[in-house]
Amino acid sequence: MRGRLAGGEPSVGAPGADESATSRVRITVGGVGRYIAGCAADTSGRAVASTTTRAHSVTTVGWENRDPQLYALPKSKATIAAPGGTCVIVASQALPGAARRPYALQRTGNVPNGGVSCTGCTA
Repeated sequence: MRGRLAGGEPSVGAPGADESATSRVRITVGGVGRYIAGCAADTSGRAVASTTTRAHSVTTVGWENRDPQLYALPKSKATIAAPGGTCVIVASQALPGAARRPYALQRTGNVPNGGVSCTGCTA
Protein backbone atom coordinates (compact mmCIF):
# COMPACT_ATOMS: atom_id res chain seq x y z
CA MET A 1 0.00 0.00 0.00
CA ARG A 2 1.34 3.43 -0.90
CA GLY A 3 0.37 6.73 0.60
CA ARG A 4 1.75 10.08 1.64
CA LEU A 5 2.56 11.33 5.11
CA ALA A 6 2.24 14.95 6.16
CA GLY A 7 4.95 16.95 4.40
CA GLY A 8 4.76 14.75 1.30
CA GLU A 9 7.08 11.92 2.44
CA PRO A 10 6.08 8.64 0.82
CA SER A 11 4.73 5.87 3.03
CA VAL A 12 5.49 2.43 1.62
CA GLY A 13 4.34 -0.81 3.25
CA ALA A 14 5.18 -4.40 2.39
CA PRO A 15 3.27 -5.73 -0.62
CA GLY A 16 -0.14 -7.04 0.47
CA ALA A 17 0.29 -5.65 4.00
CA ASP A 18 -2.07 -3.22 5.67
CA GLU A 19 -0.84 0.09 6.96
CA SER A 20 -2.36 1.86 9.88
CA ALA A 21 -1.78 5.39 11.05
CA THR A 22 -0.07 5.85 14.38
CA SER A 23 0.69 8.93 16.37
CA ARG A 24 2.52 10.04 19.49
CA VAL A 25 2.46 13.23 21.51
CA ARG A 26 5.38 15.65 21.20
CA ILE A 27 5.65 18.88 23.12
CA THR A 28 8.16 21.71 22.89
CA VAL A 29 9.50 23.21 26.11
CA GLY A 30 12.10 25.95 25.95
CA GLY A 31 12.59 25.32 22.24
CA VAL A 32 13.39 21.62 22.75
CA GLY A 33 10.99 18.94 21.45
CA ARG A 34 10.20 15.92 23.62
CA TYR A 35 7.82 12.98 23.23
CA ILE A 36 5.54 12.40 26.24
CA ALA A 37 3.63 9.38 24.95
CA GLY A 38 4.54 6.31 22.93
CA CYS A 39 3.19 5.40 19.50
CA ALA A 40 -0.44 4.36 19.45
CA ALA A 41 -3.02 3.65 16.76
CA ASP A 42 -4.48 6.91 15.47
CA THR A 43 -8.23 6.38 15.65
CA SER A 44 -9.01 10.10 15.54
CA GLY A 45 -9.10 10.30 11.76
CA ARG A 46 -6.91 13.43 11.87
CA ALA A 47 -3.98 14.13 9.62
CA VAL A 48 -0.73 12.36 10.47
CA ALA A 49 0.85 15.62 11.60
CA SER A 50 -1.38 17.92 13.61
CA THR A 51 -1.20 20.39 16.43
CA THR A 52 -3.43 19.82 19.43
CA THR A 53 -3.72 22.06 22.45
CA ARG A 54 -3.50 19.99 25.61
CA ALA A 55 -4.80 21.01 29.01
CA HIS A 56 -2.02 22.19 31.28
CA SER A 57 -1.74 23.65 34.73
CA VAL A 58 0.77 25.68 36.70
CA THR A 59 0.63 25.69 40.50
CA THR A 60 2.81 27.41 43.11
CA VAL A 61 4.69 24.84 45.20
CA GLY A 62 7.04 27.10 47.17
CA TRP A 63 9.07 30.31 47.14
CA GLU A 64 12.62 31.21 46.09
CA ASN A 65 13.75 33.98 48.43
CA ARG A 66 16.16 36.68 47.26
CA ASP A 67 17.10 38.15 50.65
CA PRO A 68 19.67 40.73 49.41
CA GLN A 69 17.00 42.19 47.07
CA LEU A 70 14.09 41.62 49.51
CA TYR A 71 11.76 39.81 47.14
CA ALA A 72 10.66 36.22 46.48
CA LEU A 73 9.73 34.40 43.28
CA PRO A 74 7.06 31.71 43.21
CA LYS A 75 8.41 28.21 42.50
CA SER A 76 5.99 26.54 40.11
CA LYS A 77 5.02 23.03 39.07
CA ALA A 78 3.88 22.81 35.44
CA THR A 79 2.05 19.75 34.10
CA ILE A 80 0.35 18.72 30.86
CA ALA A 81 -2.53 16.27 30.61
CA ALA A 82 -1.24 13.60 28.19
CA PRO A 83 -3.02 10.49 26.86
CA GLY A 84 -1.02 8.24 29.22
CA GLY A 85 -1.49 10.45 32.28
CA THR A 86 -0.04 13.66 33.64
CA CYS A 87 3.40 14.71 32.39
CA VAL A 88 5.43 16.95 34.72
CA ILE A 89 7.27 19.60 32.71
CA VAL A 90 8.69 21.54 35.66
CA ALA A 91 8.63 20.13 39.21
CA SER A 92 9.73 23.16 41.25
CA GLN A 93 11.25 26.16 39.51
CA ALA A 94 10.90 29.92 39.32
CA LEU A 95 9.51 30.39 35.80
CA PRO A 96 10.62 33.21 33.48
CA GLY A 97 8.44 36.26 33.92
CA ALA A 98 7.25 35.21 37.41
CA ALA A 99 5.96 38.16 39.44
CA ARG A 100 8.25 39.27 42.25
CA ARG A 101 6.70 39.44 45.70
CA PRO A 102 8.47 42.02 47.89
CA TYR A 103 8.92 41.42 51.60
CA ALA A 104 10.55 43.03 54.64
CA LEU A 105 13.29 40.94 56.23
CA GLN A 106 12.52 40.68 59.94
CA ARG A 107 15.29 38.36 61.14
CA THR A 108 17.65 35.59 60.15
CA GLY A 109 18.48 32.51 62.17
CA ASN A 110 19.31 28.84 62.16
CA VAL A 111 16.48 26.47 61.43
CA PRO A 112 16.70 23.08 63.17
CA ASN A 113 16.79 20.16 60.75
CA GLY A 114 16.20 17.37 63.27
CA GLY A 115 19.87 16.38 63.52
CA VAL A 116 21.85 16.33 66.78
CA SER A 117 25.57 16.87 67.11
CA CYS A 118 27.98 17.28 70.02
CA THR A 119 31.23 19.20 69.94
CA GLY A 120 33.80 18.72 72.71
CA CYS A 121 31.64 16.42 74.85
CA THR A 122 30.88 12.76 75.31
CA ALA A 123 27.44 11.38 75.00
